[in-house]
Amino acid sequence: IEQPAFGLRSGYSQEDVAAGGNGYVPISLQYGEYTAEHARDPSIAGGDPLEDFTNRTFRGKTVTTSNATDLEMVLEAREVMG
Repeated sequence: IEQPAFGLRSGYSQEDVAAGGNGYVPISLQYGEYTAEHARDPSIAGGDPLEDFTNRTFRGKTVTTSNATDLEMVLEAREVMG
């Protein structure tokens, strides 16, 4: 069992860019889906000279860990144990 994992995405998503977003997505420390409902908008970390925007907010965006089945395994084991 490992900590929640996001693979190569960890905070940035090409899929989000292709969909018209800024590419920045939330990072979660929980298994399963996480939606950043209360992230800052506008963000306070904008202004990279290689980007043509200054707002890196990810408010309203959702991510899912790639190893959510780890939690399912623990819950199933607990159920079997009684």
